[in-house]
Amino acid sequence: MTRMQSDPDRYSMRRPAIAAILAAGVFLLDTLAPADIAVAVLYSAVVLLSIDFPWRRGILLTGVVCACLTILSYLLSHGESYGGAVLGDCLMSLATILTTVLAIRIRADSDALSEQAKALEQANADLAHATRVITLGELSTSIGHELKQPLAAIATNSDVCARYLSIDPPDLKEIREGVERIKSDVHRATQIINRLRALSQKSVHQKEPVDINPLVEETLLLLRRELARRGISLQLDLAPGLPQIVGDRIQLQQVFLNLVMNAIEAMAKVFDRPRELRIRSDKAGTDKLIVAVQDVGTGINDADTSELFKAFYTTKSEGLGLGLSICRSIVEAHGGTLDACSNRSSGATFQFTLPVQKI
Repeated sequence: MTRMQSDPDRYSMRRPAIAAILAAGVFLLDTLAPADIAVAVLYSAVVLLSIDFPWRRGILLTGVVCACLTILSYLLSHGESYGGAVLGDCLMSLATILTTVLAIRIRADSDALSEQAKALEQANADLAHATRVITLGELSTSIGHELKQPLAAIATNSDVCARYLSIDPPDLKEIREGVERIKSDVHRATQIINRLRALSQKSVHQKEPVDINPLVEETLLLLRRELARRGISLQLDLAPGLPQIVGDRIQLQQVFLNLVMNAIEAMAKVFDRPRELRIRSDKAGTDKLIVAVQDVGTGINDADTSELFKAFYTTKSEGLGLGLSICRSIVEAHGGTLDACSNRSSGATFQFTLPVQKI
């Protein structure tokens, strides 16, 4: 295995010597060959060998050397007869060398841009994952309460079943109903754990058909305790029969979760009116869906509207200014848009549109 891995490296180190020998051979052949043979075009093979040279700018340097050798060979072999077809062959050879160098450089630049794009996408995914984990950390108390309820119900129903089993004869009807309640509570706790695991895990970007209304309802289950603790009433206006969208379920759930958390925090200092959160979903034309999160909080200043979605811009003293920027990046990656506006009376509305799945 070690020898197999070292052979390509050894070959790569030998490439400059091979290229030099080949360049010398082409130079001699070009100088001695008849005038009507454009031997210098073979320098393109020398340029191709320079792709994996162990030093920077090897391609450019090799191209310059090959061009100089072509001109030198032309001057040595043809004396003072610099015109006619011979000059045309020389110029064609120079053009071939230049074209080869440019083609290789363009391909290298394209590969570099592709690698940078992949690195940027990975960095965005890592940042989005970190933001999700931070949000779940902020909701840890509410999530703990949500888990505590079904676990407490399981314990209670287990005691009930044990008590009915101790009766002689056992009350099978009550025991059966208790077992069914335990099964229901286990299923509820499992759902909560699965949602948390999906949101917290670092998964690969994966697009699939998604129903937007169930996604909204599942996310709100994680926030139910937080809404109750903040004294916020929830109004759901979800249009039935919406078509599916195609996207990464976890990323879209993160967008909605972030928008609702922002709405909750925006109403934290509201005491002169009821705290109400309205979630709306509907069709937007024939080929898009819209999801809107409307609060009655402090609203948005006109000066802030254009800055809201910029990275590191925040109106919160403890905020990082990354949530909305990440949300907009996710929505735009799904072919949609994310916007915000102030309400006429009070508060603000954040809404995002997504293209529906094409049948």
